[in-house]
Amino acid sequence: MADGAPDVENQDGQDAAGAGAYSLAGYDYQIDVSIWLALDLLLANKVAQSIELEPATEEDIEAEWSRACHRP
Repeated sequence: MADGAPDVENQDGQDAAGAGAYSLAGYDYQIDVSIWLALDLLLANKVAQSIELEPATEEDIEAEWSRACHRP
């Protein structure tokens, strides 16, 4: 399937993936994006000193910017 959910069919040939499969696919996507963003901020651009996933602010991701790396 193009949306990332498992490709499971029942006996009638209909899509048999339940809601849990779509939730899991979304969760996997969020993990991939979070890792990509962390690598980009910490290693590639060196503009953050730390990354916190699921911080107390209830956001998905939060970064602490380095003062020395602020660009005009």
